[in-house]
Amino acid sequence: MKNISFQLHPRVDYTKGLMGMLTVKEIKNLLTARKVDITGTGMFDKHDILNALATSLPKHSPRQDGIVWRSKWKASFIVAEWDSKRIILTKDELCNAEWNIRFRQWPAEEESMWAKFNPDYTYTSQMIQPGHSMKWRFYANDVQVESYPELKISRAKDWRFVMQNMHAILYQV
Repeated sequence: MKNISFQLHPRVDYTKGLMGMLTVKEIKNLLTARKVDITGTGMFDKHDILNALATSLPKHSPRQDGIVWRSKWKASFIVAEWDSKRIILTKDELCNAEWNIRFRQWPAEEESMWAKFNPDYTYTSQMIQPGHSMKWRFYANDVQVESYPELKISRAKDWRFVMQNMHAILYQV
């Protein structure tokens, strides 16, 4: 697993007893992780950024109904564990990740190639001629490129996303 510095998990519902435990720096880091732009917004005091934090819980966050957290770090750990089992991929996660693709019929010694899902719903890879692309879309909870069989989403043991069908497998780098 990659070395990751300690940081609070952005999918924790901090309104459940933790707001008073957060520093302004932690709140700003959480808002950044949640893709909330606070630069130039006039949010200058802790009350304003706490309000932004309370209203920005990411889509597909684990349900935390009835839980009153007593420790921000314990909440982050538990929610990270829950989130590691999530197999719904957001557009932001899909498009901001680096992906490697391998075709199942390739020999084992054949190296994988890079692939990229772009926010404009285009797909590019090392296998596609420069300047050309294919279209991708979400299909239920899966991803489909052009008319190829949809890629089923799962998680690797190290929590990275994996997408695969009978022809190819894509690993989040």
